[in-house]
Amino acid sequence: VEDIPLSGLGKREAEKAGLFFKQIGGVQAIYSSPLARTRDTAEIIAGHLGLKVRTLPEVKEIDLSGILEFFKGGASKLPVKIGPKDLPFPLFRTVMRTTASFFFFIWLFGNLPDNEKPGEVAARLEEAFRQLDAAPEERILVASHGYFISFLGQHLMRKDPGDILLMR
Repeated sequence: VEDIPLSGLGKREAEKAGLFFKQIGGVQAIYSSPLARTRDTAEIIAGHLGLKVRTLPEVKEIDLSGILEFFKGGASKLPVKIGPKDLPFPLFRTVMRTTASFFFFIWLFGNLPDNEKPGEVAARLEEAFRQLDAAPEERILVASHGYFISFLGQHLMRKDPGDILLMR
């Protein structure tokens, strides 16, 4: 997984999030993926709340490098580069939002080599839940990543609603 730094826009959004969480109150702990953009987001929010960020490696982004390698041949023929370092961030984010569902679908149902498998992500997710459940705090904020959060949503939709209500 490429460790992309937090953009200027991301920093401004994190500031707004920090002010929001300060206003509503109640956050007792902040955990973050070890990747720079989520760690920086969490640090900005934590600064508003007077908390320290704890690293939770299990919530890092899903490794989609196999998909990206698979499409690299076709992408190299495009007249413009589409990577995060090639485009202004707002444009890159628009491209990613447009293609995210497509990539997520291929990852979930395809069997491309060199990708983290859905079962491996599910195991990471369950371990993250176990660790968060063992934490003494009850109101925890977790900074993570888009594909991982998409997987979390799908994972929770497959659970019994009663099980979800019991989660803290």
